[in-house]
This record gives sequence, structure tokens and C-alpha cells, in this order.
Amino acid sequence: MNVITRDHGAHLARLKAAMAGGVRMEPQAVPTGEPGRFILVTGMAMPGPGTVLAELAAGGRSVRHAGPADGPVAPIRELFRSPGAEVTDGPLRVPRVPPALAAQATTRLREIFPAASITGEPDPFRLDAGLSSALPAVAACLTARPGGTLLLEYPEACLHPHSQAAIGRLACQAAASGAHVGVMTHSEHVLNAARLAVAQGWLPADDVAIRHHRPGPAGTVITDCPALGLDGMLTAWPPGFFDQADRDLGQLLDAPLRQAGLGGPRASEGEAEREDEGPVL
Repeated sequence: MNVITRDHGAHLARLKAAMAGGVRMEPQAVPTGEPGRFILVTGMAMPGPGTVLAELAAGGRSVRHAGPADGPVAPIRELFRSPGAEVTDGPLRVPRVPPALAAQATTRLREIFPAASITGEPDPFRLDAGLSSALPAVAACLTARPGGTLLLEYPEACLHPHSQAAIGRLACQAAASGAHVGVMTHSEHVLNAARLAVAQGWLPADDVAIRHHRPGPAGTVITDCPALGLDGMLTAWPPGFFDQADRDLGQLLDAPLRQAGLGGPRASEGEAEREDEGPVL
């Protein structure tokens, strides 16, 4: 089951009823300058970062692009060698920690990487792949200002699920502080960070836009735009939208029945994917 819906009976019942009623996102165009301060872009047919950057820059916005390929040297200098720099008061600032950027960055990195020994400015030449690839996104979020625009490209790269969730939460806090944050991601944990932010009431549902790009017929691309309710639940679940864990779990649960002769003919992985376009609810 999806992380957020597992064992939540009431929510699960509503989702089952919606799916049984044939609720399905229809392909729709995505207008330039779409609403939402947190824009999640995902899918097997996701456009390249240049396309997403151009859309975020509509209206003359200046966009800061942060991705794993940027490396850790510049972000470390920005976070730890900026005298007088402070994190904007609000959701981005960790309470009971000095507002100085270096102190806030140290605390954030400890949250994202609890197993790492971080006591100050990291040595860029002694970092593991996860910390090195995450630093550009951390720096972009912590230095974000209201009205600014960020594009985080695969902030989950090389990260443990705990760290993926933490960096997703940080991106949502930047959005809640007034920045426009676009995130290109394949991480369910980043998606769920946004859902939790809405459910917990500190990021308005109307400020979240989700764009799922999937292959269509004859080489076309279908874009689904599922919305979030006030409880963080999706209004619908498009085909192929973060459903691989559900597919795998369905096959795991079905395997003992098949072995006992209680199920149908064993389906190959490809056949299982074709026979179920939606999540296993």
C-alpha cells in the first residue's frame, strides 16, 4: 500500500469507492504560470530540466536551478561562509536554533543525515554521494526568499528514504515561506512530504500542483494533474503514478495463493503491469 494510505481505513475506503466509481484523471493541458508554490513534476515521460526551467521562468522570473550534478563546493561556501546571512523567519527557520545560516544549515543536515557526524562546515572532499548530491538543494531551499523561484532536480538522488522525506519536507517549507519551488522527482517520499504538509495544515492544498507525464499512444505524452484534498489525499490516481510498490506488493501477496493452487495462472511482470493500470487499493 502507499505509505500515506496504509492502515488508514477511512481514507482507504474513500479511495476504493472513488476508484470503483471510475474516477480517473483526464489528460489535460497545463497552463503556463500554473497556480501553486510547490510544483511536483514526475512521470516516465517527464520533460527535461530545460523545459521545466522555461515554464517556471514565465513572466520574467529568475530561477535558481539546483541538482546533484552541481557538486557540494559552492553550496558549502554559500551555507557556511556567508557572514551575517540568516534563514528567513517562518517555516524555513528551525526554532530554538540561532537564525544564522550556518547554524540552521548544520541543524538541517543533521535532520536529513542523522547518521552523519556534522558539527560545522563539511569537507567537500570527504562527503558520501548522498550528502554531496543533496547539498545544492539544501542550499537553494535555506536561502530562498519570498517570491523567489527554485527548480530542484532529483533532490532524492543517492538518498535513504528517511533523507528523501526530510529533503522533501524542506522543499515544502521553502514553498510555505513564499518561494515558488519546482521539484523534478521520481521519489514517492518527496510526494508524500507534500501530502503530509497539506494534511498537517501548514501548506495550503491550493499551493500544490502535481504534474504526471506518461507515454500516450503513437509517441504522444499525456499529462495528468491530480489535486490534493485538505486531508492530503489525491483526488485520483493516474495510471503509472507512483504505483510500482503497490504492484510489487500485490504480486507478493498473490504468490502464496498461486503456489497453493488458489490463484490463476502465474502472470509475468509485464502481464501484471498490463492487467492493472491503477494502484492496488
